[in-house]
Amino acid sequence: MATSSTFARGYFRKLWRDAQASGKTLLAALETASDSAHAAVASGKTLQSTAGNGRSVTYEVNTDDATPTDLYELTARLLDLYDRAKADLGGSPSDSALAAKILTYLVGVRGFRPRFTTLER
Repeated sequence: MATSSTFARGYFRKLWRDAQASGKTLLAALETASDSAHAAVASGKTLQSTAGNGRSVTYEVNTDDATPTDLYELTARLLDLYDRAKADLGGSPSDSALAAKILTYLVGVRGFRPRFTTLER
């Protein structure tokens, strides 16, 4: 996925604020965002299209920072994290508890280092 953890956290927080303001559940807000992202992926942007001799070619491109595909993958990831948070919390957790738990999963990578001890010949 091409979106950063910072972008994912901001996107999720916006969805959560919108859910609270509209009286929707967190799950309903995530599903609405997923449906909207899917519609954007399906529509695309046509730059050039040509047809002839029974064949057609269309070129599509998106110049935004986060493409519709990125947002669709992000909303799918957020729905997976919702399920994970619900399972981790057990019982019938509140939307506030679920939102807080999901934010704990969306953390940025602070650094990495290669570990070559498991390489085989």
